[in-house]
Amino acid sequence: MEASVSALIVLAALFVFYTQQHTPVEQNKGELGRSILEEIALNMSSRREVLAGNLDNVNRTIAERLKGKNFIFETRVCNLNDACGKSSYTPGNVYSAERVITGSLGVQNSPKKIRLFMWESIR
Repeated sequence: MEASVSALIVLAALFVFYTQQHTPVEQNKGELGRSILEEIALNMSSRREVLAGNLDNVNRTIAERLKGKNFIFETRVCNLNDACGKSSYTPGNVYSAERVITGSLGVQNSPKKIRLFMWESIR
């Protein structure tokens, strides 16, 4: 009986240790994408570019934020009701984040959705 209780305690400790070690890394990668899109949403010129469908400067901003992190990325801009998928299949883990972008008050723009896909570069 005591051996069973001891084994359960050891297994529970291993489970807790394992989940603490592995979950935050994956969450941090997804959170990075959300953080980048939040930065873009707060920048008025970036918002205008997204609404116009011009992603050159937005992609430069994303590349700068991902510098040294070994990620490749793709951005897509879609209408709110459209599926906004990646342009092609990428094997492995692909992290994505999306954000709705609207114009400023008093400016007539259709809101758009920007989607960021990130995956680790295989070297």
